[in-house]
Amino acid sequence: MSDFIICVDSSCDMSIDDCNKIGVIPIKIKYQINDEIFDDSMEVKEQLEFYQKMRDGAVPKTSQINTMEFVDFWSELLKKNKPIIQLVLGSEISGTYNNAVNAKNIVLENNPLADITVIDTTGASCVMAVLANIAAQMRDDGKSKAEVIDWLENTKHNVQAIYTTNDLIYLHRGGRLSKGGLIIASTLGIKPVLKLNFKGGLYTAGKVRGKEAIKRKLAEEIRDNVIDSENQYLYVAHADGEIYADECLSEILKLSKFKGVKKSYIGATVGAHAGPGLVAYFFIGKTRE
Repeated sequence: MSDFIICVDSSCDMSIDDCNKIGVIPIKIKYQINDEIFDDSMEVKEQLEFYQKMRDGAVPKTSQINTMEFVDFWSELLKKNKPIIQLVLGSEISGTYNNAVNAKNIVLENNPLADITVIDTTGASCVMAVLANIAAQMRDDGKSKAEVIDWLENTKHNVQAIYTTNDLIYLHRGGRLSKGGLIIASTLGIKPVLKLNFKGGLYTAGKVRGKEAIKRKLAEEIRDNVIDSENQYLYVAHADGEIYADECLSEILKLSKFKGVKKSYIGATVGAHAGPGLVAYFFIGKTRE
């Protein structure tokens, strides 16, 4: 096993138990509901409570991990005298990456020998989980820090994400769907297919009418974009929408065979903007457009 530390932030949508199993260390993102501030616990119980609050009308807000939070987090880890690889939420959707880079510079001023590499994952949710799981396996197989960093930088734009949701109201609140579009789509039963572009921004890749049609569309998108599916895991994440996620998954697996499936809940960072009902699928495929 190589001797370096891999860190993620809690937007990775892995449970804390899953992080512990593969030996990656998470830094927690905060969110606010009404006047109360929470650390993302990365626990299913809290995630269920979070989505119920949204269904009851709460409008949560998330905050970036600030510079000093990174400084404090790494300062403890550096006591182990090991290099650090820090994966963070994509810079296209958050300022977290810039804060991490600033924090690294502060740490180096006081500790010039500190070895910290910050990776802009160019994505959210299980984009980071895909990268972290394979990076951890590479570390455990004896790959050097330099080899793992090279793989991360050369692979991150190939981690594809495909999303859809049964409830469009949260996309409307987040500014990704106009009020008129919300009314028309809801009336006609139109569902969006959302993907990540090269930089990690979310865009609408298609609109499909009807529940069965959206399942086919997701399955076809994955079949047409995945590379070497039988030698990788498909990551499935949902915002308290497991039944719908599994229904779509059944259709996906008719067209693409994977080594296995890893399931998780979408946490507060992504869920605050997408709302309950979002389902998402992540895999390594063609380079994102």
